Amino acid sequence: MSEKRLVWLSDSPTLETGYANISKQICNRLVAKGWKIIYLGSNYYGQTLSPPSQIKGGIKLDFELVGQG
Repeated sequence: MSEKRLVWLSDSPTLETGYANISKQICNRLVAKGWKIIYLGSNYYGQTLSPPSQIKGGIKLDFELVGQG
């Protein structure tokens, strides 16, 4: 079976919003099930982060985060 891929657009996972928190959890869990996720983070102005990465508060991101400033 070919690799499963998904592009996800939501609030940046570096923000403390409900959308960001839920999206972060869903994307990390999909990666654990074998998906490749590219997360387009609205209001994220930083450089692209490749997995695995860690953000403020020790939160682990298992997906690629791309800024959408």
